[in-house]
Amino acid sequence: MSRKRCCCGGSAPPAYPCQDCPSGEGHEWIVQISVGGIIGDSAGAGVVTPIDYYQSCLGGECGRKVFTRRGASNTDFSYCPNELCDSIVDSAGAFDAGDHTLRWSFCANVFPTEQPNNPYLPDILNDQEGSVTIEAVLPNRAWDFTLCVPFGGGGGDDCATIIKVVFTYSDTFTFPQWNDLGDGCFSTTRTITMPTQVWTCYYARRVAAGEFFAEGAYYLLRCEYPQAYNTIGPTDSSSPCIVASGTVCSTQHGVSTSPPTTWKPPANITLARLS
Repeated sequence: MSRKRCCCGGSAPPAYPCQDCPSGEGHEWIVQISVGGIIGDSAGAGVVTPIDYYQSCLGGECGRKVFTRRGASNTDFSYCPNELCDSIVDSAGAFDAGDHTLRWSFCANVFPTEQPNNPYLPDILNDQEGSVTIEAVLPNRAWDFTLCVPFGGGGGDDCATIIKVVFTYSDTFTFPQWNDLGDGCFSTTRTITMPTQVWTCYYARRVAAGEFFAEGAYYLLRCEYPQAYNTIGPTDSSSPCIVASGTVCSTQHGVSTSPPTTWKPPANITLARLS
């Protein structure tokens, strides 16, 4: 009589000790990550362009909101200077995207470094572009769910592979700035570069029998998410809207965590063995 296995709850593989490197040659592994639609957060509906000439044009309520560009975008000279606040227009911030592929054929820590003439750093395929960077693939590790950190040594019978990935968002834009010099109203162009927002993410998966690198879907166990862009608060420039950075952690293998930001990193990424 056969018995069906019931798979309930999480989908994490069972615990195994770290496995040996496959024998022979010609083994390859790959990690590919491609994301789009990355957008930053503002700390409210207040002004994100410089406050020196917009501080009287107060924003709305504080709170985490999707980033918008804000500037005096109306070219009608009648807006200078009496109706400056009316000329401030919100426009959507640009989205970022990126992809990164790592492919390698050795059993060791993997970093996105190509040095084919260095025998201690074997050559890898490293194809990175845009706002996604795989910083490391780390075999023979374990995860401390109490401290929310990886550690070496394989964790006895609970061995995992850790993949560290960094996602970024940045934006540069120009807009007209009005100046009233007493003899007329003039518009000059001003450029703003917003600070880069960074999500540092740790994905993990337990190894199965015969796997040096854990193969399959990885889960987001830790995410360090960025502070929102500070804006002027609803009262005056001395009470800015601030939304702090932070860290979220999963409590078990097979369950991804998620940060409170508008854009969220992928819940899962995949490591595959090619040969």
